[in-house]
Amino acid sequence: MSELILHHYPLSPFAEKVRRILAAKQLPWQAVLVPMVAPKPDLVALTGGYRRTPVLQIGADLLCDTALIARFLDGLSAEPPLFAEPPLLTTALVRWAETELFGAAMGLCFQPAGQASLFEGWSAEQRAALLQDRRRMAEGGTRLRMNGQDAATALQCHLELLAGHLADGRAWLPGDRPGIVDFAVWPSLWSIRRLPPLAPVLSPWPAVLDWMARMAAIGEAPPDQVLTGAEAIDVAHQSEPQYERIMTLASARPDRPAPASLAPGARVEVMPNDNAFDPVAGVLVGLAADHVAIEREDARAGRVVVHFPRLGYTVKSV
Repeated sequence: MSELILHHYPLSPFAEKVRRILAAKQLPWQAVLVPMVAPKPDLVALTGGYRRTPVLQIGADLLCDTALIARFLDGLSAEPPLFAEPPLLTTALVRWAETELFGAAMGLCFQPAGQASLFEGWSAEQRAALLQDRRRMAEGGTRLRMNGQDAATALQCHLELLAGHLADGRAWLPGDRPGIVDFAVWPSLWSIRRLPPLAPVLSPWPAVLDWMARMAAIGEAPPDQVLTGAEAIDVAHQSEPQYERIMTLASARPDRPAPASLAPGARVEVMPNDNAFDPVAGVLVGLAADHVAIEREDARAGRVVVHFPRLGYTVKSV
């Protein structure tokens, strides 16, 4: 049985990023289907408040954010290597894909034509609950929300950039093999293509469509088993945190000195600095230049360690 438990829901673009990496690396995994909107009591019992999707569980360790999850999976299975590109260029391109491109794609998907397809079969109450939840997550955030025309125009610009990058005949965005940039770009275009009214907007860029076909050919690796939230909590309760192992696998440079302002044993809060400002409180047990791990106790899950990347998150003493 796989030690990897992915807390996700099928429509999540960022969960699709991780699912595609799992397929590429042929890693077995188990799934927990989480609600699309709050409350998420089983997930919060494990993470202490973090409610973004997905979360990767390994026993009593919870990895938050796909940036950290991808690093861990790359450390766990070396083939195909995800981070072969120059680090600065890779980080910049992933950030572009998951902010600029993603913002344009979601701006288009949530226009009336996209919503009609996305929410097909949903009740009015279900639609309203999702939209209200997403508005709450975005309150005070730094992510720009675009209207339909601006989103469509921006998406055209991004697709033109992608097509130009692929114009030299390369099979993948980094070159001759897929890398993390491919898996970061994929979810936005996957989200558009799966909505029939929107899929034609991709047609003017055949090089992008060919790249998407190669990404799709990686396939989908279904989970070995679907667990309930309660079963995943029981796994955590019966396990001991292995945060040192997790940090070794998930940190790009575990030997890099961590910021001197924090030290193990300090009580801290960690939360995203762009949206979904739900702080997670605990005791700092691990710190690297690119990774922070905090220990917390939960009445249901027992002693767990929650892991975050440093980029994109605020860590403060409490």
